[in-house]
Amino acid sequence: MSGEPLSMTQPPPTEQPAKDFQAVRSIISSLLLTMKMFSLYAEDHAHCQRAIDRLQAEIEAFLQKKETLVLEVGSNQLLHLGEVVQQGPAKDGELAFALFRDGVMSLALTQGLEREETRILVRILERYKSLPAGAEGDIVTALWEAELPHLEYQAVDNILEVDGSSSPYEDSQDWLGSMSPGGDGGSTPHEIRGAREDPVQPEEGERRFPLLQPTLLQLTEDEARNLEEIVRIEENRDATQEILNMLADVLKEERDEDVFSYVLDYMVEELREAFGRKDFDISLRILKTLFHIHKLCREAGPWAVDRVRNFLLRISEPDFLNGLKEGWATVPGSQMAKAREVLVFLPPDSILQLGTMLCEVAVPVRAMLADVIVMLAARDFRPFEELAEAADDELLAMLVPLMVRMEGERSARLLLKIIWKPSEKIRKEALKAVILRRLWAPKTLAPLLSDESAYIRQLVVRYMSSKKNDAAEAILIDHLKKTKFSKHNGEELIACFKALGKCGSSESIPFLRDTLLKGGFLSRFHDSLRRRGAAIALLLLNSEESRGVLEKACRSRFPAVRNVALTVYKPHGE
Repeated sequence: MSGEPLSMTQPPPTEQPAKDFQAVRSIISSLLLTMKMFSLYAEDHAHCQRAIDRLQAEIEAFLQKKETLVLEVGSNQLLHLGEVVQQGPAKDGELAFALFRDGVMSLALTQGLEREETRILVRILERYKSLPAGAEGDIVTALWEAELPHLEYQAVDNILEVDGSSSPYEDSQDWLGSMSPGGDGGSTPHEIRGAREDPVQPEEGERRFPLLQPTLLQLTEDEARNLEEIVRIEENRDATQEILNMLADVLKEERDEDVFSYVLDYMVEELREAFGRKDFDISLRILKTLFHIHKLCREAGPWAVDRVRNFLLRISEPDFLNGLKEGWATVPGSQMAKAREVLVFLPPDSILQLGTMLCEVAVPVRAMLADVIVMLAARDFRPFEELAEAADDELLAMLVPLMVRMEGERSARLLLKIIWKPSEKIRKEALKAVILRRLWAPKTLAPLLSDESAYIRQLVVRYMSSKKNDAAEAILIDHLKKTKFSKHNGEELIACFKALGKCGSSESIPFLRDTLLKGGFLSRFHDSLRRRGAAIALLLLNSEESRGVLEKACRSRFPAVRNVALTVYKPHGE
C-alpha cells in the first residue's frame, strides 16, 4: 500500500449520488451482521464464512468504483462524506460508540482489500466493541498490531481532545492527510494518539520481560467465580433468538432490503438444520417470529412482504422438507404435539411434500402429519387437490379419510370425483367419506347402484334411504324397474324396496301397488320377493293411501298376494 496520505477530493455530499450512500449503508449493515455471526459461531462456521463472503463482495464492488471508502466516526454514528450511514445509541456494544471510545475518528478502506484483511477487521471490531472494566487492549492497538495494508485510520489519544464544536466530517478533512496506514511499519498506537515519553529501553543483555511466576497463573476466588459466570453466559446464549431479534430490528429500524434478504437466507438454512435434527423448539420460534415479521411487513412496504413470501415458498419446496423424512424413530411421542405446532406454520404448498411422507412413517407420525395436512388444506385446498389427483392408490387411500374432516365445496367435488376411481378400495373409502360428511348428491351416486362391488351397492342403497327426497325416490324406482336381481341377490332387492319406503312419497305408490297387486295369473299363486319388497315399502311409507293398498292386498283372492300382505300388515279391525 502506498504511504501517501489520502486526500478529500470527493464531491460534497449534496453532489454524491444517493445510490453511493445506500451502498455504504448496505456495507455497514453487512459488517454488523458479520460481527453478530462472529459473536455467535466459530469463525470457520458456514454462517460466518457466508457473511464474510457477502461483506467482501460488497466492499470490492464499492472500491472498484470509488477506490476508497472513508467513514467518519461520531459518538453514536458513522458518516460517509458528512452523510449519516449508521446510527445507534451511544453505549457499550455499539460499533460507532466503540470506535469513538477508543479514539478512532476515521477509517478508510482502499482498493485491493483482501478477504483475510476483512476477516481480521471484523474479528477486531467484534472483540473490542464491548470492553468490561479493567479489560486490556482496544481497537486502535489491535489494528496497529494487525498491520492491514489496505486499512487506514486516524486516532487520538484522548477523546476529550476532540473539539466538540466541529463535526467528524469537518475534522476528518484535516486528519485524512495524515491517516495511519495499517502496515508499512508506521507509528505505534501511542505515537498516533499523541506525544508520550519514549519508554525506557533496557540495557544490552537485560531481560526485556520478567520471568512469569507459576503462582501468578492461579485464579483468585473472585476471578474463578467471574470466569464461571462468563462461561455460563456463553453456554446459555441463544444464537437463533439473537438473529431473529436482529431480523426484526432490521425491518423496524433500518429498512435495509439487502440485509433483510440476507438474514432471511440465513434463517432458511437455520430452519433446514433444525428440521433435520428434529429440533422443534427452535423451529417453532423461527416460524413464529417470521409470521410476526410478516405482519410487520405490511407497514414496512411491499418489498418486505415479497421477501417473506419468497421465504415461505422456499421452505415448502421438496429439497427443504426432505430433512423431515428421516429420524422420526428417535422423536418421542411427547414431541408430536410440538411437531404439529411447528408444521402448521408451514405454507399450504408444503402439503405436496408432507403428503408423500404419509406412506413412509410410523402410525403416530402419520396421525400427526394427517392433522397438519387437514389444517393446511383449510387455508388453501389447491395443493391438497394437486396431491390427490397425482397420488397412487396407496397414498390416495390415506388421503381420502382426511377429507371427512374437511369442509367446503372444492373438497366435496373432489370426493365425488374420486368415487369413480378404478380401485374398489378407493371407491369404498370415498363413498364412506361422502356418507360421513353427509354430502347429498344422489344423482351423482346413482350409477353406483350397479357397481360390481356388493359392498358399494349396499352403501349407496343406505345412502339413498337416509332422507325423504324426490331425487332418491325417482332413482330407486327406476333402478327397481330396470334391474334384474338374481335369486342370490334377494336381500339386496328387499333393501332397495326398504330404501324406497324410507325416502319415498305418494309418488311411489302407483309403482308399489302394481308390483304388489298385479302380475301374471299364475305368478299371483306363488311367493315373490318383489311383492314382499313392495309390501314392506308400502308399510314404511306409512300413509293413509299406502295402508289402503295393503288393506286391499290382505283381501286379495290370490294366495301369494294375500299372504305377503298379511306377513307385513295387520288389517284394520282384525
